[in-house]
Amino acid sequence: MRNISAAYFELGQYAACIEHSLAAVALSGEDNAAIQKLLNRMTKSYLYLGQLANAASSLEKLDECSEVIELTAILRHLQADKVVSSGRQKARAKMVNTLPRTKEVL
Repeated sequence: MRNISAAYFELGQYAACIEHSLAAVALSGEDNAAIQKLLNRMTKSYLYLGQLANAASSLEKLDECSEVIELTAILRHLQADKVVSSGRQKARAKMVNTLPRTKEVL
């Protein structure tokens, strides 16, 4: 399920990614590293879909790291932009395009 959710994410099929990520989280048990990857992918998918409340909810479950700080900043910017409707689509596209597609591994 984890690999399927990753494939859907890379294909830009974010709703399917979220669906498979949720299923994978349920099957992951105590594997915190896997759950963190899935939650990260879900947060990004919610941001791509503009589902800011869901993004905030999954972001709260992530362990603190530099990418979480970056995602939080993007979420706050998008939430602030939602209040100001003029130019919203441009701002959203700009912020979403800065989201990292994959997490770097050392």
